[in-house]
Amino acid sequence: MLVLFAILTLTGAGSNTLLAAQPQPRGSILFDETLNEYGESRIGSGYAGLARELRSLGYAVDALTQGPITYEKLSQYDAFTIMAPFTPPRSLTTDEIDAIRRFVSAEGGLFMAAVGWSWVSYAKVDIASNPANQIGSVFGIVVNDDVIYDPTDNVGGPSAPTFHQFANHPVATGLHRIGIEGEPSSLSVRGDAKPVVWGDDDSYARSSSTYTYRVGAHPPFAAAVEFGGGRVVYVGHDGVFHDRNLYKYDNLRFALNIFGWLVQTKRTTTVTLIQTVTDVTTEHSVSTLASASVALAAFAFLGGYLLARKRRNKHTVDDDTKIW
Repeated sequence: MLVLFAILTLTGAGSNTLLAAQPQPRGSILFDETLNEYGESRIGSGYAGLARELRSLGYAVDALTQGPITYEKLSQYDAFTIMAPFTPPRSLTTDEIDAIRRFVSAEGGLFMAAVGWSWVSYAKVDIASNPANQIGSVFGIVVNDDVIYDPTDNVGGPSAPTFHQFANHPVATGLHRIGIEGEPSSLSVRGDAKPVVWGDDDSYARSSSTYTYRVGAHPPFAAAVEFGGGRVVYVGHDGVFHDRNLYKYDNLRFALNIFGWLVQTKRTTTVTLIQTVTDVTTEHSVSTLASASVALAAFAFLGGYLLARKRRNKHTVDDDTKIW
């Protein structure tokens, strides 16, 4: 009833102010640049195309250029992205890991991509030290020190596979094939996390001489999990979204699917005040008419309700308190 009263107050005699629902921006995304990300994995360089596409759809896209990573910073956004931490290696602190975990639990989205073999080769440290794996292990997804091979579905060689095996999952909606020119790594997936993109029957993954996944084991390339109130996606090579690969195959759609799914839990509609009917442009006319209809219906409903109460002679002070 308080809502009906508010509507009547705003649309009462002598007032031409209406309530109208105005859509918010689609979501806000923060890209990390504090972990010495690879040069092509920044929104101002190799991800310029991805940032442009996201902004064209109404997303706000920003970069975090100074650490540490804190919950206070993350909480201003719908999704946080860690793409290709590189050298010199910088490990996440315990406080930063806790901040990211808390952010995801509180309905935040987390997107990570990293290449396992490249990290080990260039950073000269164990794959577990990769910042993406430090936090990924919390959610049951880590990248391996290996390369996925496919002798039949590839871009010029077995170590540059294309993927056409997808889960029935929102991040894979409408995908037919994705691929890159580089050497993607496989993922290890446990707990509630599930693969959403994987190699086909003749693909496999191995390091120099050790098989991580043998032929027929379908090495995972991307995985997703829901954690608390939030969501996480991890991909085994950030290059799939670089400018040179973004518009190949269904790579762009894959990226947009991912961010759409990650920010979905925080999407809301804001109610704003339109000051006068004469100030409303054609763009808002539908909202204005809808609001007016709601107000009239509310007025009729409330009038009938009070009349019925009066006739039943059951109107009390307590009831007044509850209504108003």
